[in-house]
Amino acid sequence: MSTTTEPARAQCRMTNAKGDRCTGEALDPDPKAIQVCQRHAAEVMALIADHRKRTRT
Repeated sequence: MSTTTEPARAQCRMTNAKGDRCTGEALDPDPKAIQVCQRHAAEVMALIADHRKRTRT
């Protein structure tokens, strides 16, 4: 009988105000990368786009 275990998936590192960690899977499992899930990556991109709109002259 062969039992194979899958490697642990990298988890998003974002937390809420209570300190509870997001349960989403990180987009990049590399521990040297910023480990955020798709939802939080989209939020960051929206903040960056909004900031760029406000700072353009």
